[in-house]
Amino acid sequence: MLNKKLKILPLLLLGFCFQTNAGVTSSQVKHITYQVPLNKSLLINLDKKVDRISKGNPQIADVLLFPPNQIFLRGKSLGTTNAIIWDRNKRVSMVLDVEVTHNLESLKQKLYELLPNERIKVRSAQSNIILSGEVSNLVKMDAALKLAQGYAVKQKGGGSSGQSGGQKSRGIINMMHVGGGQQVMLEVKIAEVARTLGRNLAIHTSAETNLTDAEDGDFIWKALSAGTGLFTG
Repeated sequence: MLNKKLKILPLLLLGFCFQTNAGVTSSQVKHITYQVPLNKSLLINLDKKVDRISKGNPQIADVLLFPPNQIFLRGKSLGTTNAIIWDRNKRVSMVLDVEVTHNLESLKQKLYELLPNERIKVRSAQSNIILSGEVSNLVKMDAALKLAQGYAVKQKGGGSSGQSGGQKSRGIINMMHVGGGQQVMLEVKIAEVARTLGRNLAIHTSAETNLTDAEDGDFIWKALSAGTGLFTG
């Protein structure tokens, strides 16, 4: 009888472990976020030995286990996915949140080389590249947009949003603004145009006021006669 109980005991303990592990949700474990550029790779060293991993969307990123505690990530398409990590005790130890972004470091380097005096910031938001900051003129702004457009490539569908098939175009979100002297010059130009229009309007109004004593038909006839004289005289 005692031997039977001893044989059953490991099975009971194993079932208890599975029940305990099944009750663990992803919100109760540690989440670590990693950003991987598109078509780039990253090797992660964890502080615990890994037994196995459960991968999310393989179309977004490759997630490979290099025993005992290394995780290899490679960005395949823009988007987000995750991987659940189990330790040697068959327990969920952490969740890796993986975001595949544009190759921002390369874009930042090109902007610095070609537009060194412009204060342009670059960020990635899912399928879009966001450019913000201050530029000296519209020519430099247009150059930055065209340069970023080369990094906003098209990719095949099938991202984290669940869409698949075809190709989805990638865009540039322009949050840059022209600062300094360019804004002052623009305000001066607008003021000059407004002042000129106001002066012309005042002259036109004054001329109409002086002619209020003329009949409409008489005024039109005189205007036509004067105009004819300008072309024939």
